[in-house]
Amino acid sequence: MHLAKRHRIVLLASLLMAHVVLAGAYSALNPLGEAPDEVDHWAYVVHLARERSLSTSPRMTQGKHPPFYHATAALIASLGQPAFKFLRANPDVQIQHDAGGAPNFFIHTTLESWPWQGGALAFHMARLWSVFLSTCTVAATYGLMRTAFPRQRVLALTTAGVLAFLPEFVFISGAVNNDNAAAIFGTVALWGGFAIYRAGGQFKAGWWTPLALGLGLLAKVSTLALWGIIGGAILLGTVTAEMSKQPPKDENWLFTLANYTRAGWRTWPQGLKTELLVFAPALLIAAPWLVR
Repeated sequence: MHLAKRHRIVLLASLLMAHVVLAGAYSALNPLGEAPDEVDHWAYVVHLARERSLSTSPRMTQGKHPPFYHATAALIASLGQPAFKFLRANPDVQIQHDAGGAPNFFIHTTLESWPWQGGALAFHMARLWSVFLSTCTVAATYGLMRTAFPRQRVLALTTAGVLAFLPEFVFISGAVNNDNAAAIFGTVALWGGFAIYRAGGQFKAGWWTPLALGLGLLAKVSTLALWGIIGGAILLGTVTAEMSKQPPKDENWLFTLANYTRAGWRTWPQGLKTELLVFAPALLIAAPWLVR
């Protein structure tokens, strides 16, 4: 199936708008603090907004995470009045179905009602930051798939569409959660890694990869899992580019393996150079947090 560029742009824009509407609806309608770990993330955001410093208290459970998401959410929430006064713990919380219990962690009062004010307004502003990040993730997913599978143009739109409407993704997109920052930087980093691979290991094809990897590590340590994947893609790209110059005539897998090995020995300086250009700046970006 072939779609003109103009039609692809219109469809992608429609997907992004639909995601904004759905994630925005979740952010507006889901009672504050009821998403998984949301109140703990909000506590860290409030601390950063008020104290302007990282937390060292073990009681701040999300303080163990790198601060990029929480710090940026704190900047946006500071346009309001970040606070906890509107949050009242529910003494009868019962997640399992029970006639005598209630599923909510908090008692929700008119302090959260529209028009939002005070702490509730700041909380919703932080949620909208998550919506923005997740929308960028959907757009970046399209770019990633276009780079990874350049001939499958419909596949890129399909993948972005599935992500845009994935229920759990949309739900977390409307919550205060650092997964939203990890998702966008992880996707952009993979996009850059595939771009370098497609360019035969040339750094300039995915020049943004170090920034995405570094900021990803400042958003959530688990993004470190992507470093090995991207490193492997870079090396494979340099070897594949070398192999394409002299395609092996013998299809025996032993000869193919031997040819790839020889190509690897010939191209390791280029691969090492690109690896350093990608990972050294990324480490420098994350260095302040890692040293701390």
